[in-house]
Amino acid sequence: MPIGFNQRVTRSLEDPGQILDEARILCASGNPNRAAIRALRAGRGFRNQDQQNSAIGAYRLAARWSNGSPEIYAVLGDAHESFGDHAAASDAYARGALRLGPRDAELAYLLWSRVVLLDATAAQARVELAELELNWGGLSAAERWFSEALSLLRRSEDPTTVTVGCRAQKLFPKNRAIALELARVWLAKGRAAEALQTLSEHFAAAPPDELLMRKLVSWAESHTEVGASRMVLIAAARSYLEVGKDPAARADCSRILEAYDEDPDGATEEMDRAAVEAEFARLADDPATRKVSAMVVDLVVAESAKVA
Repeated sequence: MPIGFNQRVTRSLEDPGQILDEARILCASGNPNRAAIRALRAGRGFRNQDQQNSAIGAYRLAARWSNGSPEIYAVLGDAHESFGDHAAASDAYARGALRLGPRDAELAYLLWSRVVLLDATAAQARVELAELELNWGGLSAAERWFSEALSLLRRSEDPTTVTVGCRAQKLFPKNRAIALELARVWLAKGRAAEALQTLSEHFAAAPPDELLMRKLVSWAESHTEVGASRMVLIAAARSYLEVGKDPAARADCSRILEAYDEDPDGATEEMDRAAVEAEFARLADDPATRKVSAMVVDLVVAESAKVA
């Protein structure tokens, strides 16, 4: 349902076209603020008469003459939404929200929420909602908004992805989805060292348990691509060996590090595929076709709710 700013149930007897003409005269005579108020009134009249284009046009004039009033942009967005133009409504709500100051946080939250409901890909709106929740102490809601925003930003290759991701991980180091999304961003940029550091910091804050290690091993043995999985496997194995006590899981971790030929200073070389295949052969139905997968990250994201 639209927000409903300045809606009226009764129809005005005034002619909105005449009111808009008066508004233009006021603007031409150097009274843009009064003109904006009249244009807003004209838009409301056109809307009551179901004249969509005329109402939108009047509201746009009001927004222009008011020098971008957030409240008028909210009215414009509501009009677009009521007429079914969700893209234009989302744009108007966002324009209004961006013009609001700290004292208008509640209205900003309302407008950004409308943007999110109307546009499933609105990453920036989710970042704004996360920041507002942080200011109000809503940490769990902020964590959710940051996680959703980071995923959308990465997929769209937005230039702000790294900044948002680093901030989100600093605030919520135990969130596995955030850490893995940020690691993917670093890998896409060819910066493997940063990806490994991101994962290491996450697993230091939220060590993997036996269930996660079993899932990593199981997933690695049943897929065919080689790539980013090395980062996840090494980071998880290192972290588990520091705190984990399950003998079978510790043995798996040790074999993972051996198979990946990790050198003493913690750096990693290209893995020995034959050694990896041999290691996982004991669990594979057809060892000749099994290699370590580059999709371990996807598995952990999908399973993070169950594992974390």
